[in-house]
Formats: sequence, structure tokens, C-alpha cells
Amino acid sequence: MKLTSSAFILATLLAGPGISVSANAATASQSANCEHAHQECMGKELGSLERAVNGQKVKVVEGQTIRARFFNSETELPALETRVTILAGEEGQWSYVLAQAINQQHPDLRAGFKHSNGEITPDEQQPNSVYAKESNALSHVEVSFN
Repeated sequence: MKLTSSAFILATLLAGPGISVSANAATASQSANCEHAHQECMGKELGSLERAVNGQKVKVVEGQTIRARFFNSETELPALETRVTILAGEEGQWSYVLAQAINQQHPDLRAGFKHSNGEITPDEQQPNSVYAKESNALSHVEVSFN
């Protein structure tokens, strides 16, 4: 993209003497912002990490392993599986712990609660889901308890 004329003039003035500014310098486009402001691009919800049985939130115990398993339209992708083992004190916030692990292991995904401003952060009180860019081939996430 090209700089707008006013942006070009401002860039030239700010650069100072001896520094050249190209009129073809890239500006922040929506796709560029998508790369830099990672969370704003996560429009596709792959699914919730929350689980309930008979209307009651699933309870886990210390030492239990929880897995987030990822699927595209054809098959499970075992290389993307994320596992956490619940430690003492984490039993009531297991989806928060799992969301943090997904975020650490998969930079192209975002797990957490999606706030009204588009920011997605793991939350201990709100339901946590997994999000991806619309162009991502993943179709859904499943949570398993062992």
C-alpha cells in the first residue's frame, strides 16, 4: 500500500534531514493489523472449553489430565493436542488453566473469554472458548477428561 499524501508529508517531516521516506512504505492495513494485533483477527470460534453434565459444570480433581483435541473438517490433528494436569487449587478453574496452556502452545489460536472490545483472555470466572482466524483450517475443539 502507499502512504496517503498527508501521512507521507508527516513521515517526511518527522524523519528529518538526511532520511528519505518512500511513498510506497507500508501503512497499517486491516490484514497487517491482523498480523500485529493478533486477537482482533480471531473471528472463528472453534468451541467452548466449558463442559457440563446434566446442567452441572464438570468437576475435576487434582492430578486429573484434561486434553483439548483439535479437528479440521476431515480428521483429528493429534500434533495440536494440548494437555494439562490439574494441580491442587486449580480444580475449580480448570478451563482457565487449559486456556492458558493453549495460548502458550499455539500462537495461531487464542483461548479465553472474548470481551466486548475483541480481546480474548483466559478468565477464571467467565466461560473460556477457543478462537482462530477465519482462514484457519481447524473446524472445532473437543475437551476430554482422563
